[in-house]
Amino acid sequence: MKKKLDSLFKVGGSLLGWPGLIPALKAQIKSAGQPTLVLFGGGVMVDLLRDWDSEYHFGENASHWLAIDALDLIARAMASATPDWQLWGEPHPPVGDGVFVIAPATFCRWDASQNPAYCLPESWMATSDSIALRMATAWGIGTLTLFKSTGREVDFEDFGPESWKGLVDPVFGSLAGQPGAPRNIRAVGLMAG
Repeated sequence: MKKKLDSLFKVGGSLLGWPGLIPALKAQIKSAGQPTLVLFGGGVMVDLLRDWDSEYHFGENASHWLAIDALDLIARAMASATPDWQLWGEPHPPVGDGVFVIAPATFCRWDASQNPAYCLPESWMATSDSIALRMATAWGIGTLTLFKSTGREVDFEDFGPESWKGLVDPVFGSLAGQPGAPRNIRAVGLMAG
């Protein structure tokens, strides 16, 4: 019998250059049990797109989708680095056991067309943290863990404008209030543990 996917780990892009990332993430996954979804943030790749947008003026809409497409490239790279994990790039959640590295572009485009009232704004204000939250909400996932390079740990119950500063994007709070949003949301400093 297949287990229900009930855990999404969002890995901050600032952690992509940390040599201890994969071992630390594997330890967290082992502790949580499988199946597990993993979404990697954009890190320096998306920072480069921000710089280019400032120089070449892509515009909010184009920049939003370029950043999401960059997340797919990062997902493919990280799935290659962890061959026992599966790459997943569909608009619906995977079925099965194991660890699934999420390439989010197909989901985000599907969500924008099917759920315009709930999807992400096409803006730099929505980052991969909000993509992870929107995906967890749409897929009925009960636990969202945001792994950060910071040492702070914040549980959903503590989330508010002050505790969000420097941890999540400005869109995150409104998404957390959507119907079906995960009730177990926390930010954890992965490098600390």
